[in-house]
Amino acid sequence: MKLVVNVRRTQLRGVLEELGKSFPDMEIVINIEEEESKEKTPDYQRLTTEQLKRLGKET
Repeated sequence: MKLVVNVRRTQLRGVLEELGKSFPDMEIVINIEEEESKEKTPDYQRLTTEQLKRLGKET
C-alpha cells in the first residue's frame, strides 16, 4: 500500500510519530500544506485520520 498524507506544519510531528508506530515498513509520502492542496497523486490512497487509526489497529 502507498499512502499520501497532507498535513499542516503544526500537525507534522504528531503525524510522523503516529505513522512510525502504525506503519514502520510502509512507503509514505507526506505533503506539508501551506494552503489547501489540490494536488492529485496517482497510485496512492487518501485516508482520513479515523481511517488511518483503524488501519493501524488492524496491522
